[in-house]
Amino acid sequence: MRWMTRVRRNWRNRARRRRVSSGHFHLALSFFYRTPGCVLGLASLSAYAKSRIPGLRVTLVPIKEGTSQEDFVQEVLDIEPDLLGVSSTTPTWPSVMPYLTELGDRVPELPIVVGGYHAVLCPGDVLSHPAVRYVCPGEGEQPLVDLIFSLVHADGAPVSGLWEKTLDGEMRTSPPLVMTDASQLPFPDYSIYASRNSLDYWGPHGVESSALLTVPVLTGRGCPHRCSYCNNSSLLEIYRGRGK
Repeated sequence: MRWMTRVRRNWRNRARRRRVSSGHFHLALSFFYRTPGCVLGLASLSAYAKSRIPGLRVTLVPIKEGTSQEDFVQEVLDIEPDLLGVSSTTPTWPSVMPYLTELGDRVPELPIVVGGYHAVLCPGDVLSHPAVRYVCPGEGEQPLVDLIFSLVHADGAPVSGLWEKTLDGEMRTSPPLVMTDASQLPFPDYSIYASRNSLDYWGPHGVESSALLTVPVLTGRGCPHRCSYCNNSSLLEIYRGRGK
């Protein structure tokens, strides 16, 4: 309890120092990957957040398999973000956890929010990680923006669409649907990948020919199918009756 009180005080003090404008806020985004691939969700989150918060800085800090925990933590320390957002699938979550543990030990004042389909399917499991303060158990565009404003103003108010670890336990809110018309969302911000001057993310994906350099493109959000090998059946059950 004393540890949590100290961490919360550090978060609030840091937010007060940055209270001049939300435009000074620095968001870091991360994901773990074994083979080349671009996480479209992070590009969408970056685009939406930038469209709502002028001047927002967004930096990609990916974790490539084989990256040492020390190197990852050092990169985060070098860029000094105000918030770290992590996207994780269920297969990659066990690999992500040691990096977050090391980061939490070294920088306990840095708030970490985790999203991705593992957070949607198992939010309690993700929130139980000592370094994780927030979990996004649904679509993250508006909750991420609201979280940034909450951290800037240090008001301590619950953020709709997030689960939060508090001194009293857990605070849970229902995940909202962004909208039924995905064309109203800004075009994904691929610049967060281009800024690293690497083609590592544009390699062949699992369902395409290994001889092709591919870029993922989605024309809609969600999938209507229930393939036995995919998590989508569970996602359809979670969102049943909540709209298109």
